[in-house]
Amino acid sequence: MEQTLNSPEMLEKMNCPAFLVEDGTVICANESAQQRQITIGTKIADYISVGAEEYTQFTDGKLCITLSVSNISLNATVTPSGNCQLFCMDSDYQAPELRAFALASQHLREPLANALTCASLLEADENMQDQLSQLNRNLYQLHRAICNMSDTANYHAQRHSKMEYREVGSIFTEVMEKASHMLAKGNHILEYSGLNSPVNTLIDAEKLERALLNMISNAVKFSPKDSIVRAELHRNSQKLYFTVKNSNTDNPGSNIFSYYLREPGIENPSNGIGLGMSIVQKTASAHGGTLLLEQSESTGIRFTMTLAIQAVKDVKLRSNVHYPIDYAGGYDHTLIELSDVLPAELYK
Repeated sequence: MEQTLNSPEMLEKMNCPAFLVEDGTVICANESAQQRQITIGTKIADYISVGAEEYTQFTDGKLCITLSVSNISLNATVTPSGNCQLFCMDSDYQAPELRAFALASQHLREPLANALTCASLLEADENMQDQLSQLNRNLYQLHRAICNMSDTANYHAQRHSKMEYREVGSIFTEVMEKASHMLAKGNHILEYSGLNSPVNTLIDAEKLERALLNMISNAVKFSPKDSIVRAELHRNSQKLYFTVKNSNTDNPGSNIFSYYLREPGIENPSNGIGLGMSIVQKTASAHGGTLLLEQSESTGIRFTMTLAIQAVKDVKLRSNVHYPIDYAGGYDHTLIELSDVLPAELYK
């Protein structure tokens, strides 16, 4: 549970726009939040644009929602704080850190592509197979980091959406079955339970696949050895709920949903650069849903991503002609997104 924040002085010490809500009303906001037009006395329901249904059911953990303030959409993480709820707002997607990530990734792609090509040319040497598999795995890890750095700004700006009307349960099943098969090679157990009946909805299949694999990678990476990661998809009214559970009881950190909020040399290097879960959250938001983190000392951590079931008439479809090519450049998405937790032998 986060430290209780119940005064303007405590809110002002926070390095992000933050405010408190009690009984559905904003009761206190720091200067940064007020500069973003968060007004004391306003009903929080007037601000929530995505995640209103999940918010009404929220009691514990951390919940990501989208606020619309003066016609500007901003992501916020909600955490219980005493008798109130603490709202911490993210910066705009135009933040210089995101532009720097995109620029850096642009310059890293060419040498990475050359390294992958050189590695493929060495495959004929049987004496180098073990070294090559480890090299390939490391290159795929770099590929994943570069893709995340390149695409985070687009995800936060909700650009390049490729929404199609599809049966969503089959997409989940295909992604989970392939991930489970690969993880088994490294003695990781992934159990998945899907829908009992088909559900057709508007979906961006590529973004959804990427989000699912990020959630699985995160769960496996921080799970104790030989433990089981369980994933489940179920429907409740017009929402889909995808939940991933692991038995990790360590505190995941207060910034788990926030991008680029890592301190080099201080936090566990396994935490990465702080972009994966941000991409998951933005994928959920693009599909009318949210991301919820719940933690129990007895059962571990549970992430839930919600998606709204939408009919074709709800969203104006655009032509795919102008969309960019595959973000992974033709390389296997599962091998890239799970490169932190898969064994090197799969990269031969």
